[in-house]
Amino acid sequence: MLTANRNVRVRYRPIRIGLCVENGDLENLRRAIRVTHAFWGGKFNPVIPVRAPSADELVRRFRVDLLFGMGQSNSVKDFIGRFPHLAWPLFDSSLFAPAPGGVDANFLDVSHSLNRIADQIGSPGFPTNDEDVSHPEQNPYGLIHWSSDDPLGDLLLTTFGAYPAPEEIGRDYERFIRENIRPAHYWASQSSEFPAYLLDQTMPTDICGLDLTWDRIPSTESIGFYAGMASAFEDLVNYWNLRAADLNVVFLDPQHTKRLGNLREEHLRFIRQRQNSTEYRETGIHIWSRSQEIVQGLGFDPALVPHFFAIDGTAIIGGNLRPPLHYFKNRTVVASLSEEIGEPVLALQLPDKPFESDDAFSQQHFVVSVKPPFENHDDERTLWTPYLPGLNQWYGRQLRSESLTARVEVEGIGIICPISDESLELSPMNKQALANRLFEFAGIEANQSIPGRIASRLIEQLGGLRGCRVFKIAGVRNLIKEYGPLQEFDRTAATRIIGNRDLEGRLHFSEYESIFLEPREPKKTKLTPEDAFLYLLDKGVFRAGLTLTCSVCELEFWVGLDDLSTQMDCDVCGRRFNISRQLKDRGWTYRRSGLFGRDNNQEGSIPVALTLQQLVANLDSLYDGSLFLTNISLKPVTAKIEPCETDLFVAMQGQDRVQVAVGECKDAGGAITAEDARKMAAVADSFPHEQFESYVIFSKTAPFTPEDIENCRQAQPKNQRFRVIMLSNRELEPNRLYERTSQDYEIRSLTRSLSNMAEVTHAVYFAPRVKSR
Repeated sequence: MLTANRNVRVRYRPIRIGLCVENGDLENLRRAIRVTHAFWGGKFNPVIPVRAPSADELVRRFRVDLLFGMGQSNSVKDFIGRFPHLAWPLFDSSLFAPAPGGVDANFLDVSHSLNRIADQIGSPGFPTNDEDVSHPEQNPYGLIHWSSDDPLGDLLLTTFGAYPAPEEIGRDYERFIRENIRPAHYWASQSSEFPAYLLDQTMPTDICGLDLTWDRIPSTESIGFYAGMASAFEDLVNYWNLRAADLNVVFLDPQHTKRLGNLREEHLRFIRQRQNSTEYRETGIHIWSRSQEIVQGLGFDPALVPHFFAIDGTAIIGGNLRPPLHYFKNRTVVASLSEEIGEPVLALQLPDKPFESDDAFSQQHFVVSVKPPFENHDDERTLWTPYLPGLNQWYGRQLRSESLTARVEVEGIGIICPISDESLELSPMNKQALANRLFEFAGIEANQSIPGRIASRLIEQLGGLRGCRVFKIAGVRNLIKEYGPLQEFDRTAATRIIGNRDLEGRLHFSEYESIFLEPREPKKTKLTPEDAFLYLLDKGVFRAGLTLTCSVCELEFWVGLDDLSTQMDCDVCGRRFNISRQLKDRGWTYRRSGLFGRDNNQEGSIPVALTLQQLVANLDSLYDGSLFLTNISLKPVTAKIEPCETDLFVAMQGQDRVQVAVGECKDAGGAITAEDARKMAAVADSFPHEQFESYVIFSKTAPFTPEDIENCRQAQPKNQRFRVIMLSNRELEPNRLYERTSQDYEIRSLTRSLSNMAEVTHAVYFAPRVKSR
C-alpha cells in the first residue's frame, strides 16, 4: 500500500433547499417562508414558482441541493421530477421527522444558533416581557407580530421572518426565543409607521444566517430597494429571492409610503453612509422592480435613480446576479491518499464542527465541501469534479459508491452527511471516463485513440508533461526528425543540431538557455546543447551503440550498448565472431529508442505533448482541477459532427461554466486545413452554451502560414468573438506563452485562462495590434 499526505480544504455548510410553490399560491408561499426560517441558512433558500419562465434558471443560478414542494399540486411534483440529479438523499422525505423525545429537523436547523445566543446572553438584565420595555430599540433581538388582515403582513414576513406554528412542524422555535433570548416585541398597527430600529435588530431572518459567509460576491450592486406591491405574489417572490441572493434590499410599496417611511429613510441613511466610504464612490440608488411605473410612484429624484433593474415577469433575477453559497469557514486538514488493492482512496478526518453534534441532533444533515488537493497532471485519476450538477449521481457513484449524496460545487464536491460523521473517504475517478461524460453533454461518443495511447506513453517516457519541456528546443525536434530509426549519429552531430550550430561553428541556442530540465551544478546557470542531449539519453529517447563489421561476411550492422558482448552474432549472416579488435579507437554512435525508435513519427505526439506542457505551465487556474488528455476519437450520437479525432482535450473550471478545448497540433511540416477547422468548430459548437465555454486550439511547431491563419479563422463563430487559440513555435518555446509575442504586439504577456488566450489570438492573427517601432 502506497500512502501520501495531502492538504485538503474543507468547508461545512447548510443544505440549500429550493422551495417549490405553484404560481400565485400565496398561502403556500407564506408556509415556505416560515418553514425556511427554521433552518440554518434558510434565509438563502430561494422560492421557485414552478410555472415561471425562470424556474429552471433559479434552480441553476442558486445552486440548490434539494427541491421541496410546498403543496401537492401536480405542477410542483412534475417540476421536481425534472431534476433527478437533486434527488432526495434521505429515507424520510420530509423536512421534519419523528425523533427520540419528539420531532427533529432532517437538516441543520436554527436550534444550534438559538442555543448559542441563549448561552451568550446569560442574565445581562434584559427585561423578561415586552410590557417592561421602555426602550425596545436598545434590545439587540426582536420579534414582530401582526394581525391576519394587515395588508403588509406578507411584507413583514419576508423582511423580518417568523416561524411555523408548532402544530405544523412539531417544534416551537418562537417559544424558545421568548423564554431564553427575551427579545423586544413589536406589534404592528395598521395606523402607525414602522420604527426604524427594526432594521437593526436581530430577527428570525437574521438568526438563520448567523456565522455564515459567502463563497463569492453576488453582484456589483448589492444594496438598494425593491419597488413592488406588497399584495402581489410575484413581487414578494422577487423580493425574497433578491434577499436570498444576499442583496441588502428593502421593499417599498407606493401605496404604503407612510407606514414604510421610516424604514425607507433609515435604509437611505445606511446607503449614504456606505457611499461615503473610500471603497464605494457611487451616489445613485439601486432599485429592482417589475415596473418602471411603480418605481416612479416612490417619488425619488430621477437623477438619484440611475440604476433601475427591470425584473421581467415572475422571479427572474438580473443577468449579473450570481447568488453565493454560504458556509461556516474554511478549514485545512491533512488527508491520506493511499492505494489499496490497486484503487486509490483519499481519507480525511473531519475537523471540529461549529455546531452541536450530540445525540439530540443525530438525524440532522449538513454538507461537507471538499476542494481537491493539488494533483499531478500525469496521473490517470482525478478528484476534480467539473461543475455540472447533472453529473451529481455519477460523481456519487465514482467517488463514494453512493449516488444520492453528492452535490458538485464550483470549487469542489459537496457530500451530504449525517451530523455525527467524523471522517470522509473519496475515490479518485478515471480521467478518460470523466472526459467521456463531458462529451456526452455534447451528444458525442468519445474514446481514446491509438495515437492517444502512443502520446500518453511518450509523455510517460519523458517523466510526465514537465519532462516534455525538452521539446521546446527546436534543435531537439530537428534531431528526432532528421535521423530515422535505423540511422545512427555521433555526439558531435547531436549537439550541433540541438545547438543550431552554423557553418562558422557558432551556436544559436540563447533562446533556450533558461529552460529547466533537471537540477544543474551550482555554478552552471545556463542550459547547454550537451545538457539537453544527456537528458534525452537519460529518458531513453536515444540509446548508445556501435557499428560493427562482421569478420565473416564483412558487412556492417549496428548493436546497442546493452546488447554488446565479446562474442557477437552477425545480424546479416548469423555467424558468431569476436569484436575485440574493433573496439580500438571507436566512438559511440546513437539511434532513436523506445517509442522514438518507431518509424511512425510517433503519430504526431511531440507537438501534442509540447502544447499540453505549455498549457499546464501557464494557466494557473488549472491547478485547482483540470483535464489534459491526448488524442481522442469522436463519433456523433446526437451532435451534428463528422467522425473525427481531436489531438488534445482540455477542460477547466470557469465561473459557473466548464471551459473545454479541442484542437489540432502540427509539426513544422504540417498544415492546418480547412477540413481541420471545420471538424473542430463543429465539435466545439456541440457543447451546450449554458454549461460550457468551448474553445478550439490550433498549435504548430513552426510559424503559421497565411493559409493556416485563414483556415483557423473559419473556426471562429459569429456569436462568440473570441474562441480560436493559435500557438506557434513563438508561443510554445518560451517559458511564458507570450514572452516573445508581446515584444511585437500590443497584448497582455501573462494569461490565466483559455478566454485570455483567445483574446490574444484575435489581437495577433485576426485583428493584429502591432507595436509601433
